Amino acid sequence: MGLVLGGAMFHAIWNLLVRRGRHPDVFAWLLGVAAAVVYVPLGAYRFSTIGLPSEGLPFVAATITIHAVYFITLGRAYSRGDLSLVYPIARGIGPTLVPFLAVPFLGETISLVGGIGIAAVILGVVSLQAGGLGPGAARRFGASFRHPAAIYAVITGVLIAMYSTVDRAGVRYVDPVLYGYTIFLGAPALSGLYYVSRRRREIVECWQSNGVSIVVAGTLSPLSYFMALAAFRMGQVSYLAPLREVSIVFAAVLGVVVLRERFSPARLASAGITTAGVALIGFGA
Repeated sequence: MGLVLGGAMFHAIWNLLVRRGRHPDVFAWLLGVAAAVVYVPLGAYRFSTIGLPSEGLPFVAATITIHAVYFITLGRAYSRGDLSLVYPIARGIGPTLVPFLAVPFLGETISLVGGIGIAAVILGVVSLQAGGLGPGAARRFGASFRHPAAIYAVITGVLIAMYSTVDRAGVRYVDPVLYGYTIFLGAPALSGLYYVSRRRREIVECWQSNGVSIVVAGTLSPLSYFMALAAFRMGQVSYLAPLREVSIVFAAVLGVVVLRERFSPARLASAGITTAGVALIGFGA
């Protein structure tokens, strides 16, 4: 739980940097390139000392492909919508779907208390997006999905569920740090042909405007996922994937502190529900 919660904080921070960056979709690709460079020593060391087992190669190939699309859809969502719109949708859909994938495909089981905790996290996420649990919450939540950015956010959420399930299986065979590094090495390389050939001007502009932020995000993004992968190796992804979504609460706090967004009593209640869900997952795991 400590690994997941720490990684959730880092995840919220690097998403904030992507949203504030110039050309967010290009920023998301560049942070992957930066991550591949920053973690070369660590990745090379783990590869030379541990190696990449052949049994893990199919999972590595699958997660690289999914992550290549994930960073594209995430960046495009932020190019069209605010952090407060995109982040809750993308991070809320993922954990909703993960248990439905993990139980049949990974053979995991969910206790009653753990299931209530998962439901509480999802309820907190949804109510945070809807602005509370009042009569107009369902209408506001449905209206948010008509925003152009919401389509990309939904796709991103589905991809999160897919790679979470694949990665839980993959880290059974591959060291979590090395597994995570292959993602940030392979995903930017896979999508690099498009960006270099079609978005060269935006790449230069984004780097000139946000070079430091790109490096910071490129450091935090793999670190947050290394922590999640290590946790996946220790426990059930059915619990841990929803637990990661406490990052939405962290993002709401960052919105208040950094972006000067208003934190209403309804949002405070949603954060409380999410926190209670986190506690229940801990008891039920």
